[in-house]
Amino acid sequence: MNWINETAKFFDPKELRAKKWTELAWNEDHSIRTVWIIRDTRITNTLVECVNNTSVGVLSLFADEAQTAFRSLESNRAKHFLKISKFADFVVLISGTPFPLGPKEDSYEILVNLAGGGPDKPIAKWSQKQRAWLNNLFFKRGGWNVLSFRKLITPFYLCRHSKSQWNGKPIIPEYIVRPRPYILLPKPVSADADFIKEFNSIKPATNKRDGLVDLSALRLRSDDIKLTAWTPLWRDIKESTVHMKAEQKKAVMESKIKNELETLEPTGRMNRLVSIVKRVHFVEKEKFIIVADRIFLLLLAIYVRGPLKHANEKLCETGVGIKIGVLAGQKLFLHTTAQRDRVPERLNTGEIDGVIMTDRVGACGHNLVGANHMIFMGSLYSQAYEDQAIGTCTTRVFLRRTTLIFFSF
Repeated sequence: MNWINETAKFFDPKELRAKKWTELAWNEDHSIRTVWIIRDTRITNTLVECVNNTSVGVLSLFADEAQTAFRSLESNRAKHFLKISKFADFVVLISGTPFPLGPKEDSYEILVNLAGGGPDKPIAKWSQKQRAWLNNLFFKRGGWNVLSFRKLITPFYLCRHSKSQWNGKPIIPEYIVRPRPYILLPKPVSADADFIKEFNSIKPATNKRDGLVDLSALRLRSDDIKLTAWTPLWRDIKESTVHMKAEQKKAVMESKIKNELETLEPTGRMNRLVSIVKRVHFVEKEKFIIVADRIFLLLLAIYVRGPLKHANEKLCETGVGIKIGVLAGQKLFLHTTAQRDRVPERLNTGEIDGVIMTDRVGACGHNLVGANHMIFMGSLYSQAYEDQAIGTCTTRVFLRRTTLIFFSF
């Protein structure tokens, strides 16, 4: 809906209009001035059949924040997108994080899903020279070279950064700067020493493709320790949900957190999070955003409680008087996706005191300037993801102090 609403603000509908794609609307409107907005759930064979028609011309195709689906060659959405993109004259991926885990880890799958050219995708928008170049970078032993990769993508890569200019003037005012973060160590508890020792002992696995470090495998192994360090409930949940689907796993997480969290002694991280939020709200009279890259951590943040002597007071509920909104792609506890749409407005007008959001929401164009404390429940493993999340509350905040807090490991 954002695209549709924003188009109406800037263009006369007689010149350019955006519409939500449905098969019925598509058959009724044949105008070249209509831009079709297609949700990823609508990218199906039905859409492909509508496009595969001699009377249809696809002038351009834009994929907004599609890097999540494009990171896998087995993604059904990416496969359907490729079927459509072969009819398009011009194909674009719009993203602030085109390669979430870095170009070496993610760029091959993303580039192939965007423009074809993989082993079983002969129809491509690459020239033969570019296809050979791409394959040599990723499949020739010792072929990876980041400078060579940059040279490959330079002809079709457009980037805006803090130094970018238009007509000789900075696009982003020079007095807007990225706030300086500080790392927050958890309140010391005996268990943390064991977690840190286990974390430091992780040996990176190698990637089968080129024999170098497999960042995805390393991330999964470190995540297990990080989540357990927040609460020992995590490993119980992990073992009991191994063969469950995502929605079933979330239900188990919610039940465990709701029924068992208050019976456990709070970890150092939990105590520190509670104290930070209480200080920001009650002492500094300011607002906060909590960011996490795992649904488990979001659920934990929503339901987090203080030390055991205050176990009857949930931090982010009416017991303590802190009202929060949730920005996530699915329903978490009682926070529905319908309520999600009003969260930015409610934060900026002061109706709520804070927001808990996923890292990916940071890339969705929300303007969360009502808060000036951003708390990361651990690294997002991607500078680009972190920059986009930070940008939701700082890019339009000119002279106001903004605090970034990162929980260690």
